[in-house]
Amino acid sequence: MYKKITYSLIILLSFFIISNVEAKEKTNLYIFYGETCPYCEEEITYLKKIEKKYKNIKFNYIEVWEHKDNEKLIEQVKEEYNIKTKGVPITIIDKYYFTGYTEYITPILNRTLDKCNKNGCNNYIEDIKDNKEVNIESKKLVYNEEDKLEIDRNNILFDNGAYLFWIVIGLSVLLIIVSFVVIKFKK
Repeated sequence: MYKKITYSLIILLSFFIISNVEAKEKTNLYIFYGETCPYCEEEITYLKKIEKKYKNIKFNYIEVWEHKDNEKLIEQVKEEYNIKTKGVPITIIDKYYFTGYTEYITPILNRTLDKCNKNGCNNYIEDIKDNKEVNIESKKLVYNEEDKLEIDRNNILFDNGAYLFWIVIGLSVLLIIVSFVVIKFKK
């Protein structure tokens, strides 16, 4: 008797849980890049490294220098997002964008990706591609000193262990110089 009740409850709960699960549309991240652009290559390498972490985000890599058919799209995107730069890379997710690439942008990019991966974000570029009217209050992502410090703290040359290493190297060089000076004056 208890088994039947338990199975019935499990089946009933399963239907309740399944009916409350929303199918989440993937958020799109777009990077517009040039084939021989070194900053683009650096950013793409980084994005490919973290891509698997973000299951709800589709990473779209759009080359604009060699593929002229993408030129119209990037011009439409720049107009809608009010992007004034002529260079690449241009990276867009939801209403956020940044131009160029530096490792200092990665903390704020990661926070934005985390937010969109968890909660979902708008896919304005899909609307732009479909020639739908969009109203984007775009926001340029820029790194601040806190983001820069986070990167520098994670940089191996500035790691606590590295400081100790450089102190030991410096003291060793100093000891060698003092030894040569002392030996030279003893003669």
